[in-house]
Amino acid sequence: MYESYFGFKKKPFNITPDPRFLYLSKKHREALAQLICGVREKKGFVVLSGEVGTGKTTILRSLLDRLDENCQAAYIFNTRVSVVDFLKFVCHDFGLQVSGDSKIGYLIKLHDFLIESHNNGKTTILIVDEAQTLDASLFEEIRMLTNLETSSQKLLQIFLAGQPELNDLLDQSELWQLKQRITTRYHLLPLDRQETKEYIQTRMRIAGAKHLNCFSKGSIQEIYGYSGGIPRLINNICDNSLLIGYATDAPIIDEKIVRECASDLRLEKNHKAHKKTKGDIEVRSSFVIIFIGLLIAAIVLSFFGKLSVPQSFSKSFETVQSLFQRSRRTEAKDPGLVKKWPIKTEKGARDPQPPQTAGVAENLAIRVAIANQGDTVSQIILREFGRVDIHFLEAVKKLNPEIEDINQIVVGQEIKLPSDAREAYKNPGAPPCFSIHLASFKQFDNANKLFNRLIEIGEKPTIIPANIEGSAWYRVTVGEYEDSSEASVNAEILVQSGQFGYAKPLEIPDL
Repeated sequence: MYESYFGFKKKPFNITPDPRFLYLSKKHREALAQLICGVREKKGFVVLSGEVGTGKTTILRSLLDRLDENCQAAYIFNTRVSVVDFLKFVCHDFGLQVSGDSKIGYLIKLHDFLIESHNNGKTTILIVDEAQTLDASLFEEIRMLTNLETSSQKLLQIFLAGQPELNDLLDQSELWQLKQRITTRYHLLPLDRQETKEYIQTRMRIAGAKHLNCFSKGSIQEIYGYSGGIPRLINNICDNSLLIGYATDAPIIDEKIVRECASDLRLEKNHKAHKKTKGDIEVRSSFVIIFIGLLIAAIVLSFFGKLSVPQSFSKSFETVQSLFQRSRRTEAKDPGLVKKWPIKTEKGARDPQPPQTAGVAENLAIRVAIANQGDTVSQIILREFGRVDIHFLEAVKKLNPEIEDINQIVVGQEIKLPSDAREAYKNPGAPPCFSIHLASFKQFDNANKLFNRLIEIGEKPTIIPANIEGSAWYRVTVGEYEDSSEASVNAEILVQSGQFGYAKPLEIPDL
């Protein structure tokens, strides 16, 4: 109805799990990669969980679309059935004809089928969606199906997908034997603010939109607030908002239209994404109390001590003032980013550590680099360590808390750096070995733009200099993997998603 009005070739916000509209956020890409690895490595039991509407079924459909001719799958979505009916469903999906209605007959037919498939070099997969509704007898039957095996591998790969209640069921003592056989578990989380925006624009682009500005910036914020990042809710809100926009002849969907749509759908804002947590309030209150106390003490000391304030007290006051101001700046940018200090610790636990200040970094083993004309922090890191990644940036930020923008430093400024490159990593001596090469640039600035963009969307990029046919280039890679197979799977997913035209596994040079 509204497609031609807003310039779409097809409806962009259907609520059906259409793999063509799959938006691969970092979370969805990881989930799909886990499933693909489960198929390739024949891991046996894999569990995918997530809230209603987060995209589990869409990912499963996308997995089915990616299976090659050597894979055969049965997809079960109706799980409120008896054991015999469940086995009947499985055999039917595999195209097996069974005479009679005997459980033994179905099991014998299924076992013979799996043996024949294995001898023909085929991988057989059973996918059970909405698995949280399975009763105990069916869980036990599924466990028994994993006993169908040869001396070297399982004959049947089983994927269970369901809502968070599935994890609670699998944690019950009665299902301990089944839980032991699970080799991979992944819980799919909702989208964040940035991913919500990219999700909306991706679906509009796939639907053939010539312009991606149908929704105002404010309306997207409202959509995130009402949906909580749940793709199905995003689709509902966007679809109904476009209908309202069409009916009212609105040139663009603004906040008012989204709020009207949310009211019609009886949706409330997701307070988890907007309310301050108790921890945030406690931290802020702690800063306020300390700050006011020191301020009063400073006034009293100045009055009675004839404006003579101890130097150590002045430093303490300045430190708390700086922390208080940084807390307010951080909260203004994003309330969810405020650092939380534990108020209570268990007996024997380490004391909570406050955020680093300028004086703390001086106690660490560091070296100092001097900023040249036109330098950024990334350029200094590249010059000093031979590559740039998120670990180096985080280390430099901790050592130089006074730097608010890593792209804005002045000539002659002293930049503190880790004395040893491996100190930047959580596990010194074990940096990541593989990544995915996305692009190469002759100019560092262009590489740095893509690098910063990847950080914004929650990725872990790296810039690696390379000599190609005698010329200096800067390679931009994404992701951190311990082995090449995991990198290969994710590279395939990136290309097939349409987000990147090129993605190739690359071994990261050792430091």
